[in-house]
Amino acid sequence: MEEGAVTKTIRRLEISGAAFVIVTGTLLHFVYEWSGSNSFVGVFSPINESVWEHLKLAFFPILFFAFIEYYFLRKEVHNFWFAKAMECLLVMGIIVTFFYTYSGIIGRSIVVIDILSFFAAVIVGQVTSYRLLLKGTEKKRSAIVPAIVLLLIAASFIVFTFFPPHIPLFKDGQTNTYGIYETR
Repeated sequence: MEEGAVTKTIRRLEISGAAFVIVTGTLLHFVYEWSGSNSFVGVFSPINESVWEHLKLAFFPILFFAFIEYYFLRKEVHNFWFAKAMECLLVMGIIVTFFYTYSGIIGRSIVVIDILSFFAAVIVGQVTSYRLLLKGTEKKRSAIVPAIVLLLIAASFIVFTFFPPHIPLFKDGQTNTYGIYETR
């Protein structure tokens, strides 16, 4: 592919990715309940209203779409998994930081602000990924460390769904419960 064509392809995929993550993440919020509280579904979708569980709304759609994107960019972009790992870390970091900052200042959370911050974090993540992917057409990077990072995050979601630490990040503020066993 020509350089201009690669840039256009990356741009289209990242815009599509943002839309996919926002729509899929929004729907994922309800999937655990719709599944009748299926434990397997709970690994990939929020099982309660904790901040940690809501990070699944971004992480798993980003990861899923990354596999689709990789199919189209694998020959052209040499830092793909680095860009996606950075996107995931950035989006999750923005969500957590923004939530605890604004809710700490005003003393409570507001659902509309939480939703808008999710959308904003996804967009910032996709723009960052876009910029990193453009740089990846020039210089090759190893995929080993980013793959390990993504696998560790995914493993953390699995483990902490069932065995969450009893700290505020994992606490459902509505029911004061932690993890899948306490929410059933």
